[in-house]
Amino acid sequence: MKNKKRLVFTSILLILIILSLAVYRYHVVNQAYKSRHLVTEKVIPIKQEVQDKSVQFKVLNTSKKQSGDQINVNVLLSIKLLGLNDYGFKKNNKNFVENIWLNIPYFEPGIAADVYTEDGKRFVSKDLRLSKETKLAFHFNVAKQEVSHQDKPMRFSFLVPKPGRIFTKYSILIP
Repeated sequence: MKNKKRLVFTSILLILIILSLAVYRYHVVNQAYKSRHLVTEKVIPIKQEVQDKSVQFKVLNTSKKQSGDQINVNVLLSIKLLGLNDYGFKKNNKNFVENIWLNIPYFEPGIAADVYTEDGKRFVSKDLRLSKETKLAFHFNVAKQEVSHQDKPMRFSFLVPKPGRIFTKYSILIP
């Protein structure tokens, strides 16, 4: 009887120790994945200039055209990088295209299929010069079925990082 009580007590103690270690380890491992990023969205009208510490931009025009079972969305953007920023979560990265997407409600964000400069050349981020205004055309292709039953319009979104893991997502509604 004494051995049975000792066995039960030892088993309960061992289970409590294992559970405590598991909970502790869970918190240690998942500490880095807690939502430490604060994102605020600002829906802005077309042709409104946005100025931030590291970027100045304006969406000049948007268009949407159906072609078969695809919808082609074109966005003309004027942008001037005033300094380097942490685009794509990479320190001092000037490739802001990593932070631009077409946001369709209830679907995965779509990246730009093609990005062209105003003279028709394919855009490469290494060609971008700081403090020089550049006009870019973003071309998105979306399956018609993804937007046919949506009650909310899709949005062109640009996520601008700020110091301290804070982001502002500027969105333009595409009717």
